[in-house]
Amino acid sequence: MRLREKAPLFLAPRYWATWLLIGLMYVSAKLPLPVLYVMGSAIGEIVYWLIPRRRHIAQINIDLCFPELSKQERAKLVKDCFHSVGKSVMETSLAWWGNEKILQKRVQIEGLEYIEQAKKTNRPILLLSAHMCCTEIGSKLLSLYCPFQAMYKPAKNRLFDAVVVAQRSRIYEDVIPRKQSRRLLKNLKNGITTWYAPDQSFGSERTLFAPFFGVQAATLTATSRLVKFSNAIVIAFFPYRLPDNKGYRLVLKPPLENFPSDSVVEDAVRVNQIIEEAVRVAPEQYLWLHRRFHHRPEGEAQFY
Repeated sequence: MRLREKAPLFLAPRYWATWLLIGLMYVSAKLPLPVLYVMGSAIGEIVYWLIPRRRHIAQINIDLCFPELSKQERAKLVKDCFHSVGKSVMETSLAWWGNEKILQKRVQIEGLEYIEQAKKTNRPILLLSAHMCCTEIGSKLLSLYCPFQAMYKPAKNRLFDAVVVAQRSRIYEDVIPRKQSRRLLKNLKNGITTWYAPDQSFGSERTLFAPFFGVQAATLTATSRLVKFSNAIVIAFFPYRLPDNKGYRLVLKPPLENFPSDSVVEDAVRVNQIIEEAVRVAPEQYLWLHRRFHHRPEGEAQFY
């Protein structure tokens, strides 16, 4: 159901603050990128101090993944991550309501030829990605050159969820709730290019433990199954924010060879390695606020 069809349901006072937020996001999309970055960094700084729980999670993640850094360097990386998350809030406004012609002038794409070559095979394409902070704007920019579908986690706020679905439906071929994996697979088998990020911890169901930055992490095995059932070509895709307000860099890697293998364990290890290599390029731009190591092997103590 579209947002305008639900509008009468969202006039209750409990949604007024959400309407204000949406209005501010719409207006901010008209501002210059450097201004948005300043505003985003301020938001990140505020969240850093107001939500100590998330700061604690990010600190533990970074301590686990970058033991080679000094304590001061890890603390700085945590704060930089919050600033990056704040910028992503403003970038979401750009992705939904920004001027596409202006955005296209600020993007560098590497490896688009791999998509073009894969399309000539008439096989589906799976874009293997991760939860980078600029995923929303990066995905919007890639969709201008390569339409695709994506999964999402429904928001608890019904109004905001309706806005998310409405705006992403304008951008993507299909927007699929996280629990409707059969619909995702059906579309993939029918040739719809699919964005997929298996880098979050969702419990023990259909997961196994594989190293991520040298730490055992609950890892989804769905990547192997999706590729096996659809005969898709896997191309890793990662978006980055360029320094000095220059825009964005979208990186597409050569298609994975011999994937999936005969071992789901080897596949999970390989997927984590690909994501880890991408994160190391700009570690402050990864979403460390998620409890990536929440689920532990039997007998291991909790990190958080």
